[in-house]
Amino acid sequence: MDFLKFCDFAVSGENVAHSVICEEVDVNEFADLTDLDSYSTSSYTSSGNTSPVEYMQVYDNQSSGSSPEYCPQSGTMDQTLSLYHDQNGYHEQIIKNEMELDECSMQTFSSSETQRGETDDSKKSPKSANQSDPFLPPCRVCGQKASGFHYGANTCEACKGFFRRSIVKIIKKKETYKCSKDKNCPIGPGRRAMCAFCRYKKCLDIGMSQEAIKTGRYTYEKKFRDTKEVIQLRNKDLPNNNDSDLCGNETELLEFIESLIKIQEKLVPDFRKSFEPNTLLEQQKEIFTKYKEKQEMFGQMKSLPYDVYEEVYNETGLDLGNRFEKMGKIATSMEKNIRNIVEFVRLIPGYSQLSTKDQLQLIKSCFSDYWFLAAHKRINLELQVVCGSVNAHFDELLGLMHKDYLDEICQVTTKLQKCNMTIEEVTLLRAITLTAGDRCDLENPAKVEEIQWKLIGFLRSLLKKSYDNPEQRLWQLFDIMTSLRNLESVAKNIHALRSKWAVMQDHPLVLDVIKCH
Repeated sequence: MDFLKFCDFAVSGENVAHSVICEEVDVNEFADLTDLDSYSTSSYTSSGNTSPVEYMQVYDNQSSGSSPEYCPQSGTMDQTLSLYHDQNGYHEQIIKNEMELDECSMQTFSSSETQRGETDDSKKSPKSANQSDPFLPPCRVCGQKASGFHYGANTCEACKGFFRRSIVKIIKKKETYKCSKDKNCPIGPGRRAMCAFCRYKKCLDIGMSQEAIKTGRYTYEKKFRDTKEVIQLRNKDLPNNNDSDLCGNETELLEFIESLIKIQEKLVPDFRKSFEPNTLLEQQKEIFTKYKEKQEMFGQMKSLPYDVYEEVYNETGLDLGNRFEKMGKIATSMEKNIRNIVEFVRLIPGYSQLSTKDQLQLIKSCFSDYWFLAAHKRINLELQVVCGSVNAHFDELLGLMHKDYLDEICQVTTKLQKCNMTIEEVTLLRAITLTAGDRCDLENPAKVEEIQWKLIGFLRSLLKKSYDNPEQRLWQLFDIMTSLRNLESVAKNIHALRSKWAVMQDHPLVLDVIKCH
């Protein structure tokens, strides 16, 4: 029994929208499960008579028509995902049209088969049917369709092979190329006999080098730069392109976004209000005032490093700063967030068609980015307070994380808050984040990338309606996505700390996510 299994089951009785999304399910069957908060994890685990296998049997009984006797609130990611995967036969999109990219768009974005213009290139191992080529601009050298990022530039296989042989010829064998003309020969698509001298010169001009091969994998930043160029090329090829190229119509797009917003409001009732100016300011001021009152009562309290908190507790058993209470609130909030993400992804066109394993991997790897895209709104850098599952001053947070982690979070928060994203932008970015397939091993990366491109198309359509320069805004939002990647190592370190909290044993669902992050 797997992760989405549990979350899908857990929300089936309480989601009002299920009558639209899951028409074949009689919600009344789950009437006694609507108050799921009454089922605590501790009572579930302490009962001693409900193993995952037994719970799966209960689910099987429910599927065959009989009502389950109980529904535990927590389980692993695998448990919850499998349940969702088993039930996705009744999953219907709430928008009538899946808002497919038009045929011309997909032709522009789709990757070509690997070009083999050089007969002496080494043989490549065949790609699996599910493996996806990245969406790339044309080859920087000859203008043909690129196959990848080679020697520091996007090139086709032919130019990659040519440059590799040129390295051997010029650098290792100390030989040279000669141009029979004016050293300015045309290099472009459809030319069978290109001047080797001018072709090599162009390779160097675009930044290809032997050292650049060590620059590493095709990075997230590089992918978004290529995304920008591909979209610009598409616009150039389609000057009369309009919004209908990217989505069915404006009404369906707005309905889709609104459905995602409502899912987020189920977890955070004031989610919509948090995007209104100064809505959270009074709450943040109250947190700051209470912190100052503590200082006046007990004197100036110097913040203790995280390691000191741990040392004091291990030696004396004292819980300084009510850390355990905060840990419990954080763990509970994280579990609710995970279950809410499960509901969220069900509305993303095409997501339900992914395998259980791929859905699981994407949610696990993108959980932190998804959370922070909204959480940054609740941080007040001037007052140095945060409001949410835990209301605290930054000094009080040091009992839960190292100071350098908090400093990095503040740096990224500054950037996100300056961008002043709307609720619609954050919602679509959250959806795009949950299709970041480069962070995990997937069974069908091509399908995941197809879904991501649809969502990017939705975002472009939204921005066209709101900005005079929508493309500039799009790159600003892509830059935000890149900035979130800077928090990846911080998130891993924070999750490593949290996985050691005793309270996490009561939240196996959360443990399953953060241990794999």
